Amino acid sequence: MASTKLDLVNDVLERIGKLPVSNLATNTNSLAGLVERMIDASDRELQARGWHFNSKRNVQLTANSDGRIIIDTIEGSREIFQIDSDAEDAHIDVVRRDSILYNLNDNTDQISSIKVQYTFKVDLVTNSGSDPVVPESFRNWVVSKTARRFDRSYNKEDRMTQVLVAEEQLAQSNFFREEMRNADVRVLDTEDMAQIRGRRRTMNRSIF
Repeated sequence: MASTKLDLVNDVLERIGKLPVSNLATNTNSLAGLVERMIDASDRELQARGWHFNSKRNVQLTANSDGRIIIDTIEGSREIFQIDSDAEDAHIDVVRRDSILYNLNDNTDQISSIKVQYTFKVDLVTNSGSDPVVPESFRNWVVSKTARRFDRSYNKEDRMTQVLVAEEQLAQSNFFREEMRNADVRVLDTEDMAQIRGRRRTMNRSIF
């Protein structure tokens, strides 16, 4: 699959049985404009779940001149979905309050330095060489989900719906497979396997 926004729009249009377009129609009420906005919505929803490709760990942050850590500046203009303390600072209970990192242990936003892990929005189509890259399998999942959502909202043809649902499930499965491979996930390191190995459980049967 090609990786320009226009190519993604046309891929969705093809899957729902519509003719391709030669230009984007961002912020218009045209079919292409609607599809583009649905792609953006699907992309953001899926990225917000947090994946290997849009996560960073063990990142050292330092406060600005007023002693606070401004979350919105961590990745420039990119949106931060989730952030938490990490590594040797994992015991510090922090939360996001607007764009400020707040320390619940000390009830203060004055945090001079802390190590964190976070997930953030990666551009769906741009690859500058140094920025994080959205995997091709993820783009295919976004396109498949968008096509299925469009069909559900506007076409509602049972026959097409079945095809689009199957395509989305396959795209999701392919991405999950790549995600596990890239993240070096091992079956023996999951919580289920930890319980099988006999680690103690809390009252709600979770591991501690």
